[in-house]
Amino acid sequence: MTAPHHDFIDHETGQPWRVRFVRKGDHYGHDHCLTHEEAEPLVEFYDRRFAGHTFPDEGQFVSRYYVSTLLKRRGGRLHLDGGIEAWCISADGMREAMGHVAIWQAWTIIHP
Repeated sequence: MTAPHHDFIDHETGQPWRVRFVRKGDHYGHDHCLTHEEAEPLVEFYDRRFAGHTFPDEGQFVSRYYVSTLLKRRGGRLHLDGGIEAWCISADGMREAMGHVAIWQAWTIIHP
């Protein structure tokens, strides 16, 4: 399976991102060598600043969360890595990312 994704620019920071929705049976991890075996989907975030140059076309992997973890958030910014300032998505960027996650989640429920 190919995991759906959405590329966007965080307009507050100018940072390009890829958000990737990993369902059961999708490949993920370094070089996509792992297969997601759990029912609960994952959401991956990639920094796309150097996509296709220093890093693969999807960009540099930054972080991965279970969908339920992200859905429990009350909005606002998401700091993906406290050690790298650029790896923070603004509240508006997270609304955009989570809008796509919600669509993918609904599609997965309708089309198991």
